[in-house]
Amino acid sequence: MMAMGGPGGDLGKDRYQAAVAALRRAAPAYEKHQQALAAANKGDYATARRLASEAAKMEPRESRFHGLLGDLAMAEKNPRAALPYFQKAGELDPAYFKPMVQAGVAHYQLGNRAAAEPLLERSMKLLPTAPGAYYLGRVHEDRGDTTGAVELYKLAAARSRRSARRRSVA
Repeated sequence: MMAMGGPGGDLGKDRYQAAVAALRRAAPAYEKHQQALAAANKGDYATARRLASEAAKMEPRESRFHGLLGDLAMAEKNPRAALPYFQKAGELDPAYFKPMVQAGVAHYQLGNRAAAEPLLERSMKLLPTAPGAYYLGRVHEDRGDTTGAVELYKLAAARSRRSARRRSVA
C-alpha cells in the first residue's frame, strides 16, 4: 500500500482544532436560540425572550439572535421595541434581507413611511418576499401610486402562494 503525503507534512490539525473549538464555544448560544424558537412557537414569549437574550449575550455578534428578539417584540405588537433589535441585526449582517424587511414593517406600523420605504426596497433587492412586497405596496398606495401598489400586491400574493406550497410539501 502506498503512503500518502511526505514525512513532516502539515495536516492542519492545529488550525482544525482552533476552528472546531470556536464552534464548540458557540454551540450553547445556538442551543438557547433553538429553545427560544420552540418557546415562541408555543406562544411562550417571556421564555423565548429570556433565552434569546441569553443567546445574544453569549454570542453578541450573531445577528439572528438580535433579529429573534425583534421578531418577539413584533409578535407582541410592539414595533417600537423591535426596531433597535432589527437595527443591530442589520448592522451585524448588512447583506441579510430579514432585518431590513422587518424594520421596514415596524416603521410602517409606526406610521413612518419615509423610513420604511428604503428598507423595504433594499430587502426586496436582496430577496423578494411576500411581506416586503405587501408593505412596499402599502407605501405606494399611501402616496397614491395605485399602479405600483397593484403590481407589488400581485407579487406579494404570488410569493405567499409559493411559500404555502413549499410548506405543504415539507
